[in-house]
Amino acid sequence: MNFTRIEEITRQWGEWLNLEKAFDDLTPISLCLDAQRRLNEMTDFPVTFKRCNIPLVIRVFRESKAYKKNYFVNFEEGEKPEIYLFNTKWSPPKQPEDRQFSLDIEANYLAECASAVTKEFDALFSDMSNESITFHGFGCLKDGTLTLAFSR
Repeated sequence: MNFTRIEEITRQWGEWLNLEKAFDDLTPISLCLDAQRRLNEMTDFPVTFKRCNIPLVIRVFRESKAYKKNYFVNFEEGEKPEIYLFNTKWSPPKQPEDRQFSLDIEANYLAECASAVTKEFDALFSDMSNESITFHGFGCLKDGTLTLAFSR
């Protein structure tokens, strides 16, 4: 990936999501969000997970100690990733059929889920500091098991 493409990705994600309020350096988070977007396009995740996994990346990385002490990026590298299976499951509450869809219900669930994922994410990388880690994305298996695809 060339420098111009990296700048374009950083600018786009920064504009779309106003990331400068949560992240000092927009390039790493933008490249990770773009990796998640690409993974979404290639994978048949549940609809609710596809709708929520970009905000999940932002929430986890914003709070993660591991993210802050390492370099999580993705330059569209073709490395075969390791897969980590989280104990946290993706099981958003069912929306009430007798009422209109509620983003509040989904947002509250996402906040709880992101907190649990962040704890596991930090534990996974607790022994690492100043390392470059390629983030390939969060995934969701058919049984709700959340996954992390990454390369060291």
